[in-house]
Amino acid sequence: MNSAFTGTYFDGNSSRPYSAQVMLDPGQVRITYLVPDQAVPLTVYWQPFRIQKELFADQDTITLCYGDYPIQRLEVSSPGFKEAFAKQYSPIPYHKPPVIISENKIPRWLWVAALILLVLVFGFYFWGLPRLADRVARIIPQATDEYLGKQLHQQITKSATIEPELTREVRGFMRQLRINSAYKLHVTVIKENNPNAFALPGGYLMVHSGILNRMQKPEELAALLGHEAGHIQNRHTTRALFRSLGSYLFISLILGDVSGITSVVIQNADMLKQLEYSRKLEQEADEFGFNVLRQNRINPKGMVMLFQRLKQEEKNSGNEAPDEFLSTHPPLTARMNQIKKMIKQQPYTSQMPDSLNYYWHRIKQSK
Repeated sequence: MNSAFTGTYFDGNSSRPYSAQVMLDPGQVRITYLVPDQAVPLTVYWQPFRIQKELFADQDTITLCYGDYPIQRLEVSSPGFKEAFAKQYSPIPYHKPPVIISENKIPRWLWVAALILLVLVFGFYFWGLPRLADRVARIIPQATDEYLGKQLHQQITKSATIEPELTREVRGFMRQLRINSAYKLHVTVIKENNPNAFALPGGYLMVHSGILNRMQKPEELAALLGHEAGHIQNRHTTRALFRSLGSYLFISLILGDVSGITSVVIQNADMLKQLEYSRKLEQEADEFGFNVLRQNRINPKGMVMLFQRLKQEEKNSGNEAPDEFLSTHPPLTARMNQIKKMIKQQPYTSQMPDSLNYYWHRIKQSK
């Protein structure tokens, strides 16, 4: 039977010592110790070939180290332990402090490799990560996109003032439009003088009452709804959100935390009002809106009128759009020119449906 020795054990997680019983079993050292407030003793097993002796140890105390990080330690002062240990196991090396390489002795190639790695990391963070986030946004299931939009809609409407009458009439207007969308579209009008409208993921449109008040023609509203429906159909909002929050979403994706992705996006719901789309995405939404007008035989100049009205609003507010090459959004002038080009290339006969005129009059009466 192996003899039992007493010692002091340090688990490496703290400097707290534990009284321990040490058994030198064949092929392993068994250390049993009791943690305060625990009724059952804990046991750890050390493999002899991983045990190291501490170089600067007291002559009367044998100090053994085990593991790399955290390093466990065992101090044994029991008579006969040294001899029993040497008899049971083959000689083991001493534990020496790590050697720190001088900066001057680090090879140049190592510095170059570290610099290249740093460049790659920064490159991925600023260019690769947004592209990856955009790709993820494209492939998430439609049900997830709809759930995300619903949560965002609830978050926004909590702090906004809903215009119930305008919402009802604008929804009636939109029901008369033939819009080829994979999503069921929901429009909500909120009381806000700022002439704006924005799309949420999964089929939700938010329209400010201020932009309705400034419109003069039903063609403008049809163009606006068609444009925002284009953002929804092509998942522009989801893609822009994922690109903006790429680092947070990437970490959640690596950890497999889908709920974390949702919570990060919902916490940043307010940024949707100022969300910037790339030139390509805005052009896609404009083309989708133009096709909505054409499918419904609505005068496509309604989109031009909408842009002209927003352009005038910019001038009145003193916030003239920046130069095309400096702007994240395509300037309204460039977008108007693109729509005029499409009107010229794809002419058709327009006839405003009576049902749209009906709801348009109701909208103007509800202001």
